[in-house]
Amino acid sequence: MSLKQILQRHLIENMIQSVRAKSEEYVVLVVDAHTTRILSSCCRMYDIMETGVLVLENLSLTREKLDLSAIYFISNTQESVRAVINDFSHAKPQYAAAHLFFTGRVSSEHMKQIGAEPKLVKRIKTFQELNVDFIALESRVFTFGGDTNAIKNLYMSTNQVLEKELATTAQQLVSVLLTLNEYPYIRYHTKSRQSLTKGLAVLVEDEMKKKVSQLKDWKQNDSRERGTLLIVDRSLDPVAPLMHEYTYQCMINDLLKVNGELCRLPIESAQELKSDDSEEATGELVLSEDDSLWVEMRHFHIGQVLHDVTAKFKEFKGTSVVAKLQADNESASVKDMITAMKEMPKYKDMMKKYAKHVSLAQACMSKFEKKKLKNLGELEQDMATGLTDNGEPVMEKNMKEQLVKMCQSPEVSVLDKLRLLMIYIISQSAIQEATRKELMKAIDTRLQKAVLGLDKLGVDLAISKKKNRPKHNKSRLAEFEKRAKTIPMALMRYVPILHQVISEFCNYSLSEEEFPYNQPPPADYGKRKTKVRGTRGPRNWRGKDAKEEAKEDTRPYFIVFMLGGVTFSELRSMYELAENAKVNLLIGSSSVLRPAEFIRQLACLNTKQFHKAVQASAGKHDDNDELPDINPKDKDEGSDDDRD
Repeated sequence: MSLKQILQRHLIENMIQSVRAKSEEYVVLVVDAHTTRILSSCCRMYDIMETGVLVLENLSLTREKLDLSAIYFISNTQESVRAVINDFSHAKPQYAAAHLFFTGRVSSEHMKQIGAEPKLVKRIKTFQELNVDFIALESRVFTFGGDTNAIKNLYMSTNQVLEKELATTAQQLVSVLLTLNEYPYIRYHTKSRQSLTKGLAVLVEDEMKKKVSQLKDWKQNDSRERGTLLIVDRSLDPVAPLMHEYTYQCMINDLLKVNGELCRLPIESAQELKSDDSEEATGELVLSEDDSLWVEMRHFHIGQVLHDVTAKFKEFKGTSVVAKLQADNESASVKDMITAMKEMPKYKDMMKKYAKHVSLAQACMSKFEKKKLKNLGELEQDMATGLTDNGEPVMEKNMKEQLVKMCQSPEVSVLDKLRLLMIYIISQSAIQEATRKELMKAIDTRLQKAVLGLDKLGVDLAISKKKNRPKHNKSRLAEFEKRAKTIPMALMRYVPILHQVISEFCNYSLSEEEFPYNQPPPADYGKRKTKVRGTRGPRNWRGKDAKEEAKEDTRPYFIVFMLGGVTFSELRSMYELAENAKVNLLIGSSSVLRPAEFIRQLACLNTKQFHKAVQASAGKHDDNDELPDINPKDKDEGSDDDRD
């Protein structure tokens, strides 16, 4: 089962079905902003309504009073707790009864507030901490969907803010483990900044022990060997969030406007899609794992996507009865017409999918050409790997000349210049201060803080006195050389450091000196054989046994957690390794970082300030298409920068 399926089953069986088992024929499901994201990450409306939920309601909105029991699925926030209390503070309550389910731990303060409301207390039929405080972003990916300033909180804030960030992260990470029925061994990266990973490893271990002692019915899945949780942080590889990636999902999230599963096409691309008689007339397209074409192609190089989607489209039209009937309806038989009518819904659905992916791929290529990413990407690859596309060492003089030329070009956008400069500083072990200031003089001072913020991730900003310091270790150089010679796709020489770490992690060959265990496993750990065995399938939502035998995956979990945000390129690497090595691999983080978002966080700016800083910089802005949408909470929000 994918992570989405596991979370869906947990919510439906342990929340909705557990309430309906108490003779509740129909119920209302009430959610807040955070739990809406959790629920929508794993369930569609059909899945929810099939369980006996009569209506799904938003806690923050005015709702009709109903004489039904309500399931409240909410987060432990003052806003949500206050709203629930308000529902039962009037003469006529909002609902007949309340079943309260929280995503995670309920604070003592909120317990007191609820307990002090007798009108609410007498109508509470269930009170439970579900331990599901995470979002199943993809089948193998989870995020926490909370604070978008994780980098600032981890590397640039007071100890009090840091401790709160780590404590919250530990609780959310434990909720993932409890949902998976997994009590893993924990490893961490010893070279992380401020020993962040060790600190989180200890907190997760302590929180897990506490939760297991409290949850009498919870137990580790004894059908599989205990898995391992590996904790790393963003300082492991500060280059990866800055590189332009030329695989499909990475390009979409870098070059187009994306909000969750919705991607907004540029105006010209949206108009072309509309002219294709598509229902996606708004230009907003859904990027979901419900779309088989998206799942198949999201990690392909953009060149392969353009080729494959065109070829698949031609093949589909060549075998479709509907397409043949449209081409020649005069010679069609009655049988052909009946077959075409039956096939019509599928035909329309597939035509929409092909039109969507053609439009998305073409929009990415249009941005690629408009932003002149071929030359820019070559320079990025040269700097990050130290090798040309032929596998030859890069001439440092030529690389510097190219960098200066790009940073001074009016054709290169402000953020792309910043990304180039930051990649150079990280990969080439710093830069002369005078050169850095000269290259940044056209960039707003607020954005320049992002370059200086690299110091917090362990990057040397000043030229080191140590001469001939190697820029890459031997294994990294060998990987770059291999890819330069064997990967046929352009601009794909760079490999995230996490790729090599996960590969060794899953092969039980990861250095225990650099990545020690919090508590060492048995001597024979990793040497036992695991298998997939048949079991009785789960009961469906109507209470009947599944007819088909399900396959239970008994392979141990390998779970990787990246403090500070993971990148789409690292997600792609994880999927490749999971498929090639046939391992049960998951990856998670506080969020998935896009390049502009990484720069914003390093500069310690809120979203509104970030927009203004980019617009105030001299040079090309690319119509702000590369910028994240303004968060409504940021519109009037100040920051330390304003007060300074």
